[in-house]
Amino acid sequence: MQKIDEIHKDNKIPIVVGGTSYWIQNLVFSDRLVSSPGTTATPSSPKTREELHHFTSELTDPDLSRIFDTLPESPPSASQDGDLAYQLYTLLRIIDPVMASRWHWRDTRKVLRSLEIIKETGRKASDIVAEQALKTAVAEPRFVFFFLPSE
Repeated sequence: MQKIDEIHKDNKIPIVVGGTSYWIQNLVFSDRLVSSPGTTATPSSPKTREELHHFTSELTDPDLSRIFDTLPESPPSASQDGDLAYQLYTLLRIIDPVMASRWHWRDTRKVLRSLEIIKETGRKASDIVAEQALKTAVAEPRFVFFFLPSE
């Protein structure tokens, strides 16, 4: 963002190439990232802790509770550690079935990120995505952008 602002100040047009749709959404709309990936912020508000407790109380399997309490720092390889990958997906399916329905159990990066969002915010990732979708219809983009067809 800082580099784009600098380019604008020089009366030039920045050209951004590549990136995923998530990255582009965050670039255009300022409220698209819940937090930076990899953060392990502990929910501090009583309401957040209460919501988080509500989700974890639904976990009757002590192994799943332990996995939620100690989420891995990086997504496991589904081909090398299929058991953990599927346990993470099962955990997400119990806590946030709407978000789990969006991902395949082998897409451990998205499954883990969805669980991290729940742990960081005390809210279901699917609820946050739904709120963001409602805002998109009325949100003003930070920049005007064009998609150029690739050749």
